Amino acid sequence: MKKIKEKMTVVSADGKVTFYLEKRSDVCLYDCLHLDVIDDVEELRLDIPGMTTLLLSEEHAFPSVRKIYIGKEIQNIMIYNKTFPNVREVESDSNVFCSGSMLVRNENFGMSKTLLNTFCLKSDETADLNGIADIVGSAFYGCECTKAINTEQVKHMSAYAFRDSAFADAKKNPPVDGLLMAGSIIIAADPQADKYVIPDFATLCNSLKFNLSATLVVENVTVSAHILYLSGKIEEVHGLPETVVINDSACIDELSILNIVNRPGNLRHIIFGEKNTEYVAIDDIVYTKDMKKLLCCVKSKTGNVEIPSGVEYIANDAFYHCKEIDSVKMPDSITEIGNFVFGDCKNLKQIIFSKNLKKMGTGCFIACEGLEAVDIPGSLNAIPRDAFRNNKNLKDVILHEGLQSIKQRAFFEIGSLPKIKSLRLPKTVKHLDANSLKEIPYIEILSNKFPEGMVGAIVTTSPVYNDIGILQVKTPDSLYFLPPAMTKANISRLEDDICLSGPDALLSSYKYALTWDVKIDIAFAIYEEHKTAETARYLAKNAKKIAKKAMETNDLEMLTKLLEYDVFSKKSIRFIYDLISDDDNEKMVTTKAYALEKMQRRANKNNFSL
Repeated sequence: MKKIKEKMTVVSADGKVTFYLEKRSDVCLYDCLHLDVIDDVEELRLDIPGMTTLLLSEEHAFPSVRKIYIGKEIQNIMIYNKTFPNVREVESDSNVFCSGSMLVRNENFGMSKTLLNTFCLKSDETADLNGIADIVGSAFYGCECTKAINTEQVKHMSAYAFRDSAFADAKKNPPVDGLLMAGSIIIAADPQADKYVIPDFATLCNSLKFNLSATLVVENVTVSAHILYLSGKIEEVHGLPETVVINDSACIDELSILNIVNRPGNLRHIIFGEKNTEYVAIDDIVYTKDMKKLLCCVKSKTGNVEIPSGVEYIANDAFYHCKEIDSVKMPDSITEIGNFVFGDCKNLKQIIFSKNLKKMGTGCFIACEGLEAVDIPGSLNAIPRDAFRNNKNLKDVILHEGLQSIKQRAFFEIGSLPKIKSLRLPKTVKHLDANSLKEIPYIEILSNKFPEGMVGAIVTTSPVYNDIGILQVKTPDSLYFLPPAMTKANISRLEDDICLSGPDALLSSYKYALTWDVKIDIAFAIYEEHKTAETARYLAKNAKKIAKKAMETNDLEMLTKLLEYDVFSKKSIRFIYDLISDDDNEKMVTTKAYALEKMQRRANKNNFSL
């Protein structure tokens, strides 16, 4: 049964204010959800014993009230400006609220202050935000004033802080260069403007709805990037206009440029004006003025990208999330590309590398789902961690002599089978990190010596991938087999064995498979290729189980071949013969006949010996 909350009515000592209280659960504390005030009351005293919260709707207004006294027990007040439109004084004995002309809450033990209500300031009044660090809710709702001072102290605000106030009304607060201001705070953008200029003195801006076909002129990049970054933390985020012109003569740090270019939205063109001496934009890609560094690209870039000759370095994240570029051609002048440079370029289908590329950063092509083939130059010493991770359609990878190592998860694909069916490793490759070539089923090594970490590079520890088939490693002299999944301890053990005795340690790799089925498959593959006595004994020992599995699956190829190879004992052959009925399908009857032939040959051989 739902418990009914206890309610009570309390009348102030002078009989002019009635508080309607509701008890909070089982404690002797009360919330005031409604009150009645006689028309001539000028001071509202919130000092009812046990009352800790005042929570009022906008249904009633009490214009006669000019002062609110907040008692010690009050911890929470939620009211609308229009409920008390003429309050101009707040006196507080509560450690939660401040005394002053507006309703302000103490934060962090009085270290900062949050503005809750301004109480409908008139057109000739001024909003003094001295000491205010945060503005929450609709603090200026209904305010008629358009003058605010000490706004530079505000660090954060709600997206609705100035909703339905004169500050947000272009007729009462005319835009300056397309922007509505409250002191140093940018309140809104004029949706009809064709040009916006962010002023140097701006310190914070709301989430702005620009005319997306307009131009945003930035004459102080540091200020503009900072306030746009802060506005991105507000509840709603809207895009920039499609064209941004940067015309700042001061020194501009790269992060400020990135904060503008990487902002979500409609940005299509970036232009640097005559005053700027540090950067240049060509086809909406930003370079340093000397054209040696490519800094970033607008996210809406489409089609093919050809980077000019002379560029030596592509900065971190330069093309990250450019989902509509189709191809990239690098000049041979490029020697290094940073981290996540082409990450999440989902439509990227072709990349032509610099022939002199020496270094790639982490995750540089992560999640490039359209990429099907890459030809990585031999000038590259190492393929970095996560380089081509989650490239779910990557099928063909060409590596060249000169490559020495492949780092962790370089070709790792989460949640699906690998599309890369084979990979040729140059002789120069000396080291492979764990999961760097995870489950690529066929690896060809152009040397009889394995790179360090070979097993851990292609074998996983997850049993989820145990059914993808046998992994093969080809050297100039031999072909080896590995289970797709092993325990971490066994991977390490097998790596140690390879260090001691070379690749032939893999002739016992069947022992490390996670399931019996995979052990048998690998043992059979090893026997077929190498005819080792160890695998012959293992297969003979499991003859009956192999026969039963063959009958259950109607896959008699391995069973027939093992009979042909004469691996099974006479007793095992007899078991196979008896297991197969004359009424079974033609394929099974043929195997039964083959088992009979083997038994007869053995009998004839024994008779001849006698």
